[in-house]
Amino acid sequence: MRALGEQAVMVLPAEARNTFLARCKGADVLLVVIGDNSGRVEHAGAVPGKLFDYFGAQRPILVIGPPDSEAARIVHRTGRGLAADSSSPRCIAVALRRLLACTSQTEASLNLEPAAVQNYTRDVSLRRFAEFFNRVVASKTI
Repeated sequence: MRALGEQAVMVLPAEARNTFLARCKGADVLLVVIGDNSGRVEHAGAVPGKLFDYFGAQRPILVIGPPDSEAARIVHRTGRGLAADSSSPRCIAVALRRLLACTSQTEASLNLEPAAVQNYTRDVSLRRFAEFFNRVVASKTI
């Protein structure tokens, strides 16, 4: 585990998917940066696709963005990590330190087991989409 400092975050060029997934599995904390709403709600409903890749990595996740964002809700609901308001550097630092420290309190609140994110797997999602479209096609409103 690295100490917080100038080298705490690495920005790398795009890589092959399998390399990306391997790096995720080796990370201390995975970041999902939603963005700042600046008084608008456009980012609150955003759920980046990489969040689902992160679930498979079984690593703690920190969502940085609106505290009421859908990504933050999902991470909280699954017990995968924490969310921090993008407008508060202090809040981000506290959340990051909690995840990096892995104290017994933090460990108790994290659920990195695959079952915690079972409802977000490709198979479950595809089944839900199929059920939805079958209901739409069967409805008399078309």
